[in-house]
Amino acid sequence: MKNFLAILFISSLLFSCTEKIQLDLATLEEPFLIVDATIDDRPSADIIILNYSSNYYAGGSPEAETTAQVSVSFNDSTYTFVHLDQKPGYYISPANFLPRPNYNYILEIEAKGKSYRGESYMYPVPTIDSIGQKRLDDDITLGGGEIEITISFQEPPGIRNYYLFRESVNDTFYYENLNEYGSVFDDFILDGQYADLIPYGIFEYLIGDTIEIFAHSMDETAYEIYNALLTESEFKGGFFDSPSNNVPSNIAGGAKGLFVAHAINSRKIVITE
Repeated sequence: MKNFLAILFISSLLFSCTEKIQLDLATLEEPFLIVDATIDDRPSADIIILNYSSNYYAGGSPEAETTAQVSVSFNDSTYTFVHLDQKPGYYISPANFLPRPNYNYILEIEAKGKSYRGESYMYPVPTIDSIGQKRLDDDITLGGGEIEITISFQEPPGIRNYYLFRESVNDTFYYENLNEYGSVFDDFILDGQYADLIPYGIFEYLIGDTIEIFAHSMDETAYEIYNALLTESEFKGGFFDSPSNNVPSNIAGGAKGLFVAHAINSRKIVITE
């Protein structure tokens, strides 16, 4: 899939002198907690994943944090997440945890004698009114080809909004890890307008495929982190590439990672002739 939804931002070009630096990658840093915490307003359970970093030469799978105390608070209530023994490092929300927009969410973690904290505000998300499809080739002898997908929605006026868009084809996501979350953008240009048939992407398809587009709201801090993740994953070492830097985190206490509260809206389309 070729994604057209642009990240809108202003960048500065900085020039600096460089010198050779020798790094001892084996002892560069003590292990630290890595937090992958996403909650949303859908009825399914939410999962928070906790692992520890390892040094450059360690190899193997990261150490999972299995004995932490994990909770999320909002609207004057606190909810304890329970560790899943069958999936080390995974913590699941209780059945009565039902997040909703227009609240601030606070994540608290106690692990190995250390305390960590993150915050994220859940903004409402626009409803995707429709998804359009336009076949880009005439050869469908094999039942497929290339198709352009468009989306339409009303962008809420008056406040700065930030969005993450993802897509699945036949219930399989293209993006499943921290380095490939999808497409992020803000409403700097679009604020308050009706987004009518905006080109979303070009897909290789077969007749009968189901494409689902997901719109996620997020706060400004999460937007900056997603943007940094995308920039980091796209760095190729060329002259005009941005330099590789440590991705920011919104987890206080010495951990790294992301805590984000999404409101989500989605819409499906079945590819037809």
